[in-house]
Amino acid sequence: GDPDMNDPWHMLADEERMFCDVLERLCAERIAPMAAETDETSRFVHDQLATLGEAGMMGANLPEEYGGGGISAPALLRAVAIVAGACGSTASALTAHFLATDSILIGGTEAQKQALLPSAAEGRALGAFALTEPTAGSDPADMKTRARRVDGGWHLEGAKCFISNGAVADFLVVYAVTDPARAHRGISAFIVPKGTPGLSAGVPERTMGLKGGHVFTLGLDCHLPEEALLGGAEGQGFRTAMQVLDNGRIEVAAQCLGLAETA
Repeated sequence: GDPDMNDPWHMLADEERMFCDVLERLCAERIAPMAAETDETSRFVHDQLATLGEAGMMGANLPEEYGGGGISAPALLRAVAIVAGACGSTASALTAHFLATDSILIGGTEAQKQALLPSAAEGRALGAFALTEPTAGSDPADMKTRARRVDGGWHLEGAKCFISNGAVADFLVVYAVTDPARAHRGISAFIVPKGTPGLSAGVPERTMGLKGGHVFTLGLDCHLPEEALLGGAEGQGFRTAMQVLDNGRIEVAAQCLGLAETA
């Protein structure tokens, strides 16, 4: 029959509605009951993300060819709202993961996509997106983190702050200046695996809410191989980050909607 035009999700396909229905049940049964304790203990949402991995939600932002859900933007936003309605911390860690995988999807080489996205989509590898710095939040062009060419690759040096998933992620997409003379056109992005020597993280920041979705200050003094450069080209980082944040901003709105619906 005719879709109900008062239903903001009338544009979802039948299989997308099914996906959201299954997700909603799973969140109600296994994620929402842990939300209050998560906030009281500030324990990271590892178990909740594993549950989302089983449901296919960790790759919901990715196309099917990389193991993702291949769902439409409205369906993805509905799904993010559902997760947030069950647990804000879980939605925060989830969408931070999306920022990392979107970076690779938008800016990566085919080899980088094949290497990282399927395991990220399955929930086996968690991502983090490292853009913000103590003096460069809303203006990434003011970033101080530097990457310079050295024998056999790159040396990355600097600090990042308020990085969601920063110390728990299996890989980080780190934005750094490779050509200071070119302002925002001199920013590039790098894939930094967990455990890279010279990558350090402080304790999680004490936040007013979302206490199970941890944010960290990161120190960087790392040697990276040549293939760590996202997309294999310098100067693409700013454009990639802006496209990623176009998605991320709408995902934040979806989280607010889910929290409001539950409230």
